[in-house]
Amino acid sequence: MAVSLHQRRSSPSAWLTFKSAAWLGWQMESNWTEPWLFLLYSIVRPLAGVGIVVFMYLAVSTAAGIYSPDKLAFVFVGTTFFMFVGQELYGISQAVLDDREHYRTLKYVYIAPSSIYIYLFARGLAKVAETAISASVTLVIGGLLLHISYSSFNPVLLVVALVLGLLGIATFGIMLAGITLLTARHGFQMGESVAAIFFLLGGVVFPIHILPVWVQDVAYLMPVTYWIEAMRRSLIGDAGQVDSTLSTMSTPMLLLAIVGTTIVFFLLSIFVFRRFDEAARRKGRIDITTSY
Repeated sequence: MAVSLHQRRSSPSAWLTFKSAAWLGWQMESNWTEPWLFLLYSIVRPLAGVGIVVFMYLAVSTAAGIYSPDKLAFVFVGTTFFMFVGQELYGISQAVLDDREHYRTLKYVYIAPSSIYIYLFARGLAKVAETAISASVTLVIGGLLLHISYSSFNPVLLVVALVLGLLGIATFGIMLAGITLLTARHGFQMGESVAAIFFLLGGVVFPIHILPVWVQDVAYLMPVTYWIEAMRRSLIGDAGQVDSTLSTMSTPMLLLAIVGTTIVFFLLSIFVFRRFDEAARRKGRIDITTSY
């Protein structure tokens, strides 16, 4: 009993683990160059990604004579907030590779008296912080140059939906982190692949109702689908999902759908991570190096 009490007192709190891991992740993300260059990189790279999709829409819609400001806003806001999806998935799963392959510290994280789930989630938040800067600048530029109207701006819905969405995305990141424990250094490609699936099914650049019915059923199982719609409503209101199930859902129901799907995938993420974690321990993969 004495040993148990001592271990309980010496174990860091969940908040301390979260704060320390998030700060570590930010330092690792931002310390590779001068602050001004890091800020420039954080803005220009994702802005270029959104710009490619937007300019493709402008070129095609103008040539076809079907240009619509509402549809432009639909595409622009969807692609802007989708940046969070790819970056958070990458940040959480890549933390395993960085700590195992580059810094060789993953085994120390494992023996530390803290939660590996909280550690990985917090490490992913470094990417989220970087993306928040990029998304904010992108939205401002969209309003100034593309004349996107944020007439339905709802700051409360924006913050609530953003937090819930980040939690939902993190559940997939945890699953990818577990799988990464058994993969070589190319594990980052899984994050890109999963993000591509979300890009296709999440209603990012086109409404859900144009997909085949069976694909729509899959799309409505994912928290990202409801999250992208909630983020749009917080800025531009209903702008494109008129013929889909999403258009019939009230905003509270939309948030409830995010919570419900997030809880399901949270439980699934714990199961998946534990299974792959146990396999990695048995095979001695926790401190393996696959870079050479």
